[in-house]
Amino acid sequence: YQFDFAVDIGAASGDWGYALASKLKVPTIWCFEPSDEFFIPTLIGVFPYFLRRQISMKNAAITNTNDKCFLIFKEGGKRLRYRSFISTEILEGQEGKIIETTSLRTFNANLSGQGLLKIDVEGGELNVLKSGDADFFRKIACIVFEFNDDEDAQMFTSIERILEDFGFTIYTVQGEHITRIDTSNLSRRSSVNLMALKNV
Repeated sequence: YQFDFAVDIGAASGDWGYALASKLKVPTIWCFEPSDEFFIPTLIGVFPYFLRRQISMKNAAITNTNDKCFLIFKEGGKRLRYRSFISTEILEGQEGKIIETTSLRTFNANLSGQGLLKIDVEGGELNVLKSGDADFFRKIACIVFEFNDDEDAQMFTSIERILEDFGFTIYTVQGEHITRIDTSNLSRRSSVNLMALKNV
């Protein structure tokens, strides 16, 4: 694929944005990262491409609503250290911050051509995908995301249904190899990298 744009949701350290700009030479990349903990390091990591206006950074989240939300930071062990989730309510006693949000269907006005969508939002993939519409997904040729073992199979079934409705087939990615997904053993894996490709 040759991509005209990429949308990186959950940019974290900026590795994807950097690779898309430097290796795949994607001309226009939007990186969304709501967490202050990651936003500044991400900006530093992609700064040369930010200066060239090849990468745009947005300290915001993508959700199925165009409203301010509450980003809640989970406490716990090493794996949960950077986990977070977004609530439409400010929950008493929870550590977090108010963040700006937008939806894929609203952000779609910025896009033209054929693009790549990368999602790494620690369990919020379904909410992100629900925020898109047919016009947005017509512009997307490839979606890269992850399924974690603490996400339930019913959520994945909903994700699969949305992507199939918009004309995608889901594959597992292992190194340089992709294979059609086998949902029967999905829950037994700690995490799996997935790629959804537009049917031709």
